[in-house]
Amino acid sequence: MNSEQIKILGIKTDNLTLGQTILEIEKMIASNYCHQIVTVNPEFILKAQKDKKFFQILNNASLAIPDGAGIVWAAKKQGIELAERVSGADLVEALGKRQKYSLFFLGGAPDIAKRASNKLMQKYPQLKILGATDGGKITDTNLAHQKKLIGRINQLKPDILLVALGAPKQDKFISRWQNELKCKVAIGVGGTFDYWAGTVRRAPKIFQQLSLEWLWRLILEPRRLPRIFNAVIVFPLKIIFARK
Repeated sequence: MNSEQIKILGIKTDNLTLGQTILEIEKMIASNYCHQIVTVNPEFILKAQKDKKFFQILNNASLAIPDGAGIVWAAKKQGIELAERVSGADLVEALGKRQKYSLFFLGGAPDIAKRASNKLMQKYPQLKILGATDGGKITDTNLAHQKKLIGRINQLKPDILLVALGAPKQDKFISRWQNELKCKVAIGVGGTFDYWAGTVRRAPKIFQQLSLEWLWRLILEPRRLPRIFNAVIVFPLKIIFARK
């Protein structure tokens, strides 16, 4: 892969545009094993400081996408201008728009994966979505249940597996089963299914352009205050003091 990589508090991030990311995914689909892609945001980096396994998974991923205005800002603090912020929602949109890959949706609240996949197929009728399920209860101990789920996915052999279990659960799930999965790419996409299903409205373009998506989410979901506090207060402070 030809891309500049940076490290933020020890976590790697690839400096690619959305278009370049799609090209890298096309190369992965042409390979003969499953690649893990992570969508790195400030919350991921903070969690990884306290979770060694998550730290390793993020740095071992085939591709680490800069998903968050805080990542762009932190890169600038290192004197690096990221080519583009690539959000999970934008990536799923771009994959759907190409209508040339087969997808499997896993995760989200009950019925959300199916609703999200239906909306994406309505917009892109030639898109092949082979399956969509919340996956039932996934824990660190119910491996037999997970193995059945992996078996179902492997029977369908999607090009891309989208996993929306939240971080670090989704990324640990992919890492645990990566060597057994028969898809070519597995991506942790967080709350992206909620956007597509219509249960959460994405921030208007003006909020995105001003890097104020966090404010939009806070307005819609005040209960997210602790998470937003970490992303917009704790993370920048850690970056600033790490450079002193």
